[in-house]
Amino acid sequence: MRIVTVGIMGAGRIGKMHAENLAKMENVRIKAIADPYVDVDVENWAKSIGIQNIIRNVEDLFEDNDIEALIICSPTNTHPQMILRAAENGKHVFCEKPIAYDLDAAKKAVQATEKHKVKLEIGFNRRFDPRFALLHKKVLDGQTGQLNYIKITTRDSVWPNVDYLKISGGVYFDMMIHDFDIARYVTNSEITEVYARGAVRIEPKINEFNDVDTSIVSLEFADGSLGLIDLCRYSGYGFDSRVEVYGRDNTFYSNDCADKNTLYANDMLGLYKLKTEFASFIERFKESYFIQVKGFIDTLLKDRDVAVSGKDGLQAMIIAKAAQESLKQNKPVKINSI
Repeated sequence: MRIVTVGIMGAGRIGKMHAENLAKMENVRIKAIADPYVDVDVENWAKSIGIQNIIRNVEDLFEDNDIEALIICSPTNTHPQMILRAAENGKHVFCEKPIAYDLDAAKKAVQATEKHKVKLEIGFNRRFDPRFALLHKKVLDGQTGQLNYIKITTRDSVWPNVDYLKISGGVYFDMMIHDFDIARYVTNSEITEVYARGAVRIEPKINEFNDVDTSIVSLEFADGSLGLIDLCRYSGYGFDSRVEVYGRDNTFYSNDCADKNTLYANDMLGLYKLKTEFASFIERFKESYFIQVKGFIDTLLKDRDVAVSGKDGLQAMIIAKAAQESLKQNKPVKINSI
């Protein structure tokens, strides 16, 4: 049995989750995990799942000839350079979203992987959620009939700290970029225009970063269909991620909210108080994270194309940039103008 030897960059929440998933796979060997802020707790955690090499210098991973692929889970501002260095050293890359905050830097990173003929997969894990994947299949199979509309809701359950918000890249790059990708994936059509409206409803300090915490973005697609994304950085009833596809013949709906025992009014009125069983996005998408990274390992074992390419990552960034411009200008923005 061939073993894929990987290195992991970043031992934060996402890095730990990917490491724990990879540690469960019999055809994967985690050679090392690198993080400049390694402490005793990280070392104990890493050893508990079988990782013996816990290092602070990420350069050691680039230069390790045993390592075939790097899993990049470090802060977004480090992604482009890490992708470049990995490509130059002939290592395949799985990189968390987004590729970068700057489009030029992201393009150079993607081009480097193409030049050096290494695989690059971007961590848009929600494509691998069984519910969303089924919606995608329903649309592709024509079960909706002509697709008229997609509606996406994302509401986070844990308010990020202010230090994170300073470096997050803004709500469109940090959060809604997942929804832009899901909109492209589920509809199998490209977004051609966005119109973003936003407000600060949760934390006034966000005004200091020229950002918003609550937003609605309308979409137009190349096939003529429409879309709407509503998002908020905080939900008091749990992490909430829902998608509806409305077609001429049928409508399909993925719902995180449990209707049972959450009746707000009486049955005749049919009003419901929303509640979910998920405390965080990691809990909600636990299965999809595992499916995606396992699929990435399979692409290396079988030399196949990755499921979510660097071009997919770039397109999501372009849409996020268009949304930022739309919010700033208070008008619709064509994607091809970015």
